[in-house]
Amino acid sequence: MLAGVISWQTKHLRPYFSGLSTGGWTTLVVIGLILVGVVISFNGLFTDFHRIFFTGDTWLFYYSDTLIRLFPMQFWQDGFIWMGVFAIIQSLIFGVFGRIFARKFLKK
Repeated sequence: MLAGVISWQTKHLRPYFSGLSTGGWTTLVVIGLILVGVVISFNGLFTDFHRIFFTGDTWLFYYSDTLIRLFPMQFWQDGFIWMGVFAIIQSLIFGVFGRIFARKFLKK
């Protein structure tokens, strides 16, 4: 938001909207790849994620632990899918409208 105001004040709206468009399309590709990973093997993606961001086996819990009972695997699968869907929608909005507005300001 602040970057948009600064771009507007300094008359640099075309690069701002081009950046929004590029960011939207890039995010769309990244989220699409993550969703493909979720569909192919959520368990593998889930395990690799935790091996990268946690040391040892500190992220493993017993099935009887309260945390696992409150947030079962289906919760995380659904969460990944919904976040991916929302990110795709937002990326499309930024990608398309960023390009439209960048072309509008390119003419001036």
